[in-house]
Amino acid sequence: MTPIARLHGARIRRIDAPSDELLTLTLATPTYKGVLVISLAPKTPGVGLVAKRPHGQSASAFVLKLRKELAGARIEAFSESADARLELHALRGDGTKRLVVDFAARPSPNIALLDAEAHVLIALRPASSSSAGRLSTSLPWPATIEALEAAGAALLVDSESSALEARRVALLRGVTAVDKRIARKLESMAADAARADQAPELRSRATLLLSHLGQIPRGARSVSLVDYTLDPPGIVEITLDPAQDARSQAEALFHRAKRFERGAKIAMERAIAVRAERNELALLRDALLSATDTEALDALATTAKKLGVTPREAPSEAKTKHAPKTRQPYREFHGAEDRTILVGRGAADNDELTLRHARPHDLWLHARDTSGAHVIVPLDRGEACLPDLLRDAALLAAHFSSTRAEAVVDIVYTPRRYITKPRASAPGSVRVEREKVFRLHQDPPRLQHLLTTEPK
Repeated sequence: MTPIARLHGARIRRIDAPSDELLTLTLATPTYKGVLVISLAPKTPGVGLVAKRPHGQSASAFVLKLRKELAGARIEAFSESADARLELHALRGDGTKRLVVDFAARPSPNIALLDAEAHVLIALRPASSSSAGRLSTSLPWPATIEALEAAGAALLVDSESSALEARRVALLRGVTAVDKRIARKLESMAADAARADQAPELRSRATLLLSHLGQIPRGARSVSLVDYTLDPPGIVEITLDPAQDARSQAEALFHRAKRFERGAKIAMERAIAVRAERNELALLRDALLSATDTEALDALATTAKKLGVTPREAPSEAKTKHAPKTRQPYREFHGAEDRTILVGRGAADNDELTLRHARPHDLWLHARDTSGAHVIVPLDRGEACLPDLLRDAALLAAHFSSTRAEAVVDIVYTPRRYITKPRASAPGSVRVEREKVFRLHQDPPRLQHLLTTEPK
């Protein structure tokens, strides 16, 4: 028993948790009032007394349960054990309870409320059976009120510093997440700009087709033509769509070349603004690293919000080390404008993606009249799919199908609401209504870029 005699008989007036690592008990006796502070921070565990209750977050479910069990109870004793446990014994009409603080628990200190028979009534976290990393010595209760007050002041300073650092790190994680998103967007824009390099060859093939219209039979799948603009002249092999005449295909090549050049111009203009945004993020990161007080972080948090940065907490150790990863039935890629495209992993996964994950207003795609993956483009309600995004999704639908080697592939697409699954049909088999057809001319460089956008 420790001689903190002035706190024996004190009533527990209030219980709070100003932060995830602090628990406070507001105590009162006829001659003394104070706030018992319990720090559960792994680096600075301990107990102390302060004059005023520190404010912070609202009460958690754990705190609410503690209030129900301990509010109004009278402290009978303080005790400690050799394995870094401190105990507070409190008596109320429904019996004596023990608030046990286990500073040796890992990965961080734990706290629990026990009844008179040592049954656990409430626990912050389930008790760990591992003793790895336990403290070698106990943390005794300070012997005097003065020692408790000195410890309390130190704990609050450490807590404020820890909270400041945690907030800084959360903002930095948010900055990193936005920066990665911008990097992917810049890569997509660079790929769009690079497609302009194909324009001269497309125009050359179109011109070659127009100058040899009389030599190209209708329904041909390819043609070999002599190009006299080459030095020396050479034979050029051109893949054709047998369902279209040569003139229409030449006009389509001219249109495609013009679209690539227009897209490259737009991509380069947008890239200027995106790079400026990335520079602002870099400045914000530097400012966060040098911020030393709450006021500075408040101002930087406002700037971060304007840049679309949301603070991100670190994943818990339980999630990162012990929780099994949930298998998703789809692969994720990023197309034009860094938009998400989902591709089913297999027949059963196609059903899962289309029927359970996709929303009615999302866009559904599939290679026509062949086996292949279901492809979903997530869209907002009422949003139309961008032409370049539609083409990227079609490229993936063709690639993940049995028609991947064909130069021209028909891709059907429709809003997800028009996809149904017949009863007793095979996995991946669906009925499509109100379908439209996208005639896709393969674009290997663009496809290779899309495949690199899949998260590792």
